[in-house]
Amino acid sequence: MTPPPLHYIKTSPPPPRPSVVIDEPLVQTDHKPTPRISSEGLSKFCTISNQIIPLLLALPGFQSSQF
Repeated sequence: MTPPPLHYIKTSPPPPRPSVVIDEPLVQTDHKPTPRISSEGLSKFCTISNQIIPLLLALPGFQSSQF
């Protein structure tokens, strides 16, 4: 009778903890690299956005949904 409840309790607490811990570092790492690669990142982002925006605009339904 004791082993099953112990296992159930052990398995339930871990899942929520890692998800919260993973979410926090991801947000921190996303904010850190952006300032580091300011000039290169901006230039690359501009070129990529210039290529992607027309493609998105060409797609039907994208103009009405976002714009």
